[in-house]
Parts: sequence; C-alpha cells; structure tokens
Amino acid sequence: MLVEIHMQYSHVTELWHEVKEVVNLERIDLSECKKLKSLPDLSKASKIKWVNLIGCESLLVLHPSVLSLNTLETLILDSCKKLKNLTREDP
Repeated sequence: MLVEIHMQYSHVTELWHEVKEVVNLERIDLSECKKLKSLPDLSKASKIKWVNLIGCESLLVLHPSVLSLNTLETLILDSCKKLKNLTREDP
C-alpha cells in the first residue's frame, strides 16, 4: 500500500502516464526534480493531503485533478518557473 512518494532531487520527468489506483497515497515530495515536466492525473488519490513541487523548474503541466482533490491541504509550487496556469476539473 503506497502512502507516500519521496523522490527529491531525482531525474524523473513524470510519475506515470495513466490514472493509477493510489487510493492510500497521502503525500508526494518531488522537490528539486529539475527534469519533472508534468504531474499526472491524481483523481484516484482521494487521500492526498500534501504535495511539494519546490524547484521543479521544468514543470509545465499540473493535471487539473490535483486542484480538484477535496483532501488537498498543502500544494507547494515555489520556483516552478515554466508552469504557466493552474486549472481545476469541472465538477
């Protein structure tokens, strides 16, 4: 059962392509992943509380599902220089 993802300073460009059943996932820390280009659909991650993307300089896309998560308490986007807009999914 995956509860947390900690991949700070990794060279990952994305986590996964398709929607994943990560229903117990609560925290994602991808801080300083300089090559990360997108954060995937997290609509099945119904327990997410905290996402840290500090220093993800190549981040272009934050999937709209991220901002639509009812449980999300903290989203940190400092120094995401290429991220241009944030949108929510329509209800």
